[in-house]
Amino acid sequence: MSLSIIERNPNGPINYSVICLHGLGASGYDLAPLAQTFNLQGVRFVFPTAPAMPITMNQGVEMPAWYDIKNLNFNSRAHQPDLVDSIESVHALIADEQSKQGIAPENIFVMGFSQGGAMALEVGLHYSQQLAGIVSLSAYAPRAEATFENLSSTNKGTPLFQAHGKQDSVVPLSAGEFAKDKLLALGYSLEWRAYDMAHEICIAEISDIKQWFSTRV
Repeated sequence: MSLSIIERNPNGPINYSVICLHGLGASGYDLAPLAQTFNLQGVRFVFPTAPAMPITMNQGVEMPAWYDIKNLNFNSRAHQPDLVDSIESVHALIADEQSKQGIAPENIFVMGFSQGGAMALEVGLHYSQQLAGIVSLSAYAPRAEATFENLSSTNKGTPLFQAHGKQDSVVPLSAGEFAKDKLLALGYSLEWRAYDMAHEICIAEISDIKQWFSTRV
């Protein structure tokens, strides 16, 4: 899978990378302003855009997506072959950050919103090397129970930040809570936030994410 990339580099040395994954129908440009908003010293941001594909739940209309959405059931909505291809593509981006930028895997974060947040969970929890952290916003476990099978023991100690809107009508709060409860039961270090918002990113959330990053970079 070929991904177009937007890069935002800090002034001065680069010590960390954040790979940030957009939601269904969006692009890397939609999240790119977060790099300036967070303004984290020594942190490079990478915003890939997924290829366009027909989306079953949108009457086959093509749009950027990490995987096809087959139905409304959160236990079976993700088209598994697409999901696997996308996970491999983002794992390749992580490898590129190591080989091309010289950034150690333990200094690389994976972050995403909505479908991208679901991807961040899959990518981070199953990556073979230790990562710096996982940020999953307004998202869900794209393979339901299977998301939490065959997890990377190397990333068992990876810190997570997970957040959701209490009034989210696109990805219900319960879907985010399911993932949160599974991760806590498995012993992951997870910071959870629920905000009075819909399917979006709010100012308070941005402030909390910046604070979370600031204690780790």
